[in-house]
Order: sequence, then structure tokens, then C-alpha cells
Amino acid sequence: MFFYPTQEENDYVGNEKYRQIRKYGTGTVETRWKKKNGEIINILLSSTPIDVNDLSKGVTFSALDITQKTKSEVQLRKSEERLKLSLNVSHATVYEDNWKTGKMFSTPQLYYSLGFSESEIPRTINQFLAMVHPDVKKKLMDGYNEHNRTKSKSHFAEFRIKDNSDKWRWIESIGKITARNKKGEPLKPIGVSRDINERKKFEQEIILAKDRAEESDLLKPAFLANMSHEIRTPINGILGFTQLLKEPDLDGNEYKRSVDII
Repeated sequence: MFFYPTQEENDYVGNEKYRQIRKYGTGTVETRWKKKNGEIINILLSSTPIDVNDLSKGVTFSALDITQKTKSEVQLRKSEERLKLSLNVSHATVYEDNWKTGKMFSTPQLYYSLGFSESEIPRTINQFLAMVHPDVKKKLMDGYNEHNRTKSKSHFAEFRIKDNSDKWRWIESIGKITARNKKGEPLKPIGVSRDINERKKFEQEIILAKDRAEESDLLKPAFLANMSHEIRTPINGILGFTQLLKEPDLDGNEYKRSVDII
């Protein structure tokens, strides 16, 4: 035995199904039923009038349990929301290329972070390649071709693209070919690209600091050798005059002059 969880839902279903019947001839409503054991299930209720000219005669209906479908849809929405949040935080974009048509689909997060509007997001592969730095464009395509030839698990690349203020920014991309034609030729690579410009700046700072440290290490022996020489030179003079003071034949004036020099 089934009941509607609330009177409001019962009234809504009755009003909505008859509204649809009057307009379309049949009515279909998603609702909830409460089982005798208290469990709530999701139902797709389809109703057809016994007499379209006299709705007071009632309707026949079929009910389909869509509880699992509804749960799956809820989980899917949650997953999509988490993915969207992750992409927003990391300034990443999911892309799908169609090598047969030349078109591409991209979520907007990366391009928004680069200063582009929705209408400026590339919609074709050629539009995207026009943004890529010319020095790495061929290398990028060669990498995909190698991925296609070897059928490796994925393709990884780091390259620069021009943002909306004409500045070059570093991008990291990882993708794989997911569809091929009957000849085995690639059709659709999909993947994720994200902005790594700040990471590249940090890496460059580390390299410069390492170079400066290595240069300092190279200069240290020369510095110490020079300091040793500068210290030894006056000390040798002092030691020489000290030896003179030990001479037994040294008169008082010469002794005083040697002390003053030291």
C-alpha cells in the first residue's frame, strides 16, 4: 500500500496530471510515494483518461519506480559540482577535440583565468593552435602524433599560450585519444589543461638561486686564497722585524725604530 508523504504532494499530483491531460491528452508527473514500512520511493506516474470528454470518469495510470535513477542523478549532480569546483579552484579546463570535424569543446575555467570571455573561448582546433607559442606548436602536435603511434596511456605537454593581454602563460595539459575510426586513426582526444604559470615562475627562481649558490661555491676558494695571501703578507713582515729584535748587536735607536714599525 502506498501513500503520498504529504497532503501537498497529493494535491500537486492531482492538479498537475489533470492540467497535462486537458492540454496534451495524457499526464506524466514525477512524485514520491511512502511505503507501508515508511520507506520513501521516487515514482514516475503516467495517467490516461478513461474518457477524454468526461474526466470525471477517472483515469488509468502506470507507476514506475525511479528511485535508483533519481539517486544516480543526484550523485551525478554532486560529482559535476565537485568537478566544477575543482576546475574553478585550479583554473583548469576539460577539453574534447574532434579531429574529423576540427571542432573542440572546452569548459571555460582556464580561459576565464586568462582574461577571455565566453565568446572568445576557442571552438576549433585551429583557433586554439593560433594561441599557442610558435616555438612549441610543432612539438605539441608531434607529441600527440607520438601518443597516437605508440598508443601510450596518455599524452603530457607543457607549453605557452597567449592570454587576453598578449602575455605568454605556461599551460600543462594531459590527455588521451578515446575514439578511433575503423582504420585505427585517431578521432577524439580528451583531457585537462591548467594554468601553471606561477609554478613555472617558482621553478625559475629555484634555478636562479641554485646557480647563485653554485657561483658562490666557486668563488669561495678564490676568496679564501686571496684573504690568506693578504693576511700572510703583513704577518711575514712582522715576523721578520721580530727576528731583528733578537739580534744582540742591535743598538737602542734601531730597536726602538723596529718596534715602532711593528
